[in-house]
Amino acid sequence: MLATLLIGVLLGIYAKSPSRLIMYSQIIFLPSMMLSGIMFPADMLPTVLETIGLILPATHGMRILAAESFIASSYLTLILFIILSLIIIGLRLKRLNYEDVH
Repeated sequence: MLATLLIGVLLGIYAKSPSRLIMYSQIIFLPSMMLSGIMFPADMLPTVLETIGLILPATHGMRILAAESFIASSYLTLILFIILSLIIIGLRLKRLNYEDVH
């Protein structure tokens, strides 16, 4: 959930207007729901779409929820999403703060 929330924060700090923010969020979150296995099993998807779904944090979250055992790769992927998102958010906020000062 944290990885997906941070993606939403990223969209919010990069969107120039509320209408663009809505468009960006739909571009990210609708495919995320479709490809992650939340709406229907991901193994029903063609291999190409299933592979594309692996870059989305919702896929790994769904794998963790549906797994009967510990899946280290999904946890590691989510942790990497979180760290990368926090770094990008920090850099963007630093840049926005610098632009406001000057």
